[in-house]
Amino acid sequence: MRAIFATSIAAAIALVACAEPPPAVGEVTQAIVECNQATVGQPCDTDDDVCTREECQVVGPGVACVAIGAAADGTACGSDGVPCTLDACQAGACV
Repeated sequence: MRAIFATSIAAAIALVACAEPPPAVGEVTQAIVECNQATVGQPCDTDDDVCTREECQVVGPGVACVAIGAAADGTACGSDGVPCTLDACQAGACV
């Protein structure tokens, strides 16, 4: 009985250790996908690349999602499908 309990505890600890950390205070968790006049200045995302900062901006008569730079070095990202790896933006790329 103790062996089963110990195994269950070890499995639970492993799951918690691999869990995604919660977003930082003030961090945008869901970027706008479609820009319009009401979303000018808001963050957006057209390429699913967390290491690229994009923003809804007025372009001619319309509003478009425009790349405005790279995310800060050290911003958490997922460069692969492998869980529990520490990936971070470095010079605009997720490594």
